[in-house]
Amino acid sequence: MNTTNLRKGLVYAGLGILLLAAPTLRADDGKDGMDGKGGPEAQARMLDRMKADLDLSDGQVAKVKAEDTDDMAAGAMLRDKMMLDVDKLRVLVDKKADADDLNAAIAVVKGDKANLDAQKAKHMDAMQEILTPLQQAKGILMMVERMKHEKGPDAAKDGGK
Repeated sequence: MNTTNLRKGLVYAGLGILLLAAPTLRADDGKDGMDGKGGPEAQARMLDRMKADLDLSDGQVAKVKAEDTDDMAAGAMLRDKMMLDVDKLRVLVDKKADADDLNAAIAVVKGDKANLDAQKAKHMDAMQEILTPLQQAKGILMMVERMKHEKGPDAAKDGGK
């Protein structure tokens, strides 16, 4: 692997950690103003925190807000579709459907997952365009520290699982 690909891989891995941990900014115990209620108020508090912690400019805040809003809407639509398709799969399992029907339903759910992954990648690319490398690094470190506090000292080692 050349150094360009290595750097790009590290950036994607870091942004992946940041984005995978981002739900903890939206669903929190309230200690830092995040009350888990979601919606515009939670987004505003998240943006305020990111602005302070990552030293975002007003222009960056506006871009992050627009990207986050678009990503949340697209992600919700994709997750809703996937849940409907999972429910259809569950019905097929319950009625012990034949292999062809099960395989078709599995393929649909796998396609849904691929679409969610593509949406996450699109969001990561957009965030990478908005944030400087230093801000990206600070965001990754912030999320790792947050995972440590929320799930114990080994949380960051295993991706917060």
